[in-house]
Amino acid sequence: MRKKQSISPQTISQRVLYGLIAFIAIAFVAFFFVGFNGADSGNELLGAPLLIDMLLYMIYSVLLSAVGCIAFSSCKSIKSALKNKQSHQFNREHKNSFIIFGGLFLCLFVSYLLAPSTSFSHNGMVYADTFWNKIADMFVTTSIIIMLLAELSMMVSFILSHKKQE
Repeated sequence: MRKKQSISPQTISQRVLYGLIAFIAIAFVAFFFVGFNGADSGNELLGAPLLIDMLLYMIYSVLLSAVGCIAFSSCKSIKSALKNKQSHQFNREHKNSFIIFGGLFLCLFVSYLLAPSTSFSHNGMVYADTFWNKIADMFVTTSIIIMLLAELSMMVSFILSHKKQE
């Protein structure tokens, strides 16, 4: 009988990342090569490409799965941290995870507060719902900040690893 091997969290996250990259790449290739130049509706004045619905559903599915993973890992991390805190072993890893979750929620909150509440027009339609306009701006701003922080952390990690090798 074969023993069950546990897969490391790093391997799991790499496989999920590769799957997401493949899923997103296929969707965007289909969007740009198949549906970008064809209009979705009979009205050629509106600029909605043919596969925009597929792209939106893909974004929704990735967003929902990401929120589910975040909720699962947050609950697991909090449960583990509370368990370790009771045994006086509240280590650095749990502090870092709380700092990251707190920073993410702080970034979301601040970018929501700073988002403009004005209406705008796109493809002849006026979008005047203040709440959803602020939510959309919040996600765009937060994703840009997170990507910049990820780039910065990769550069710092690269520099520090090369200094240790010297």
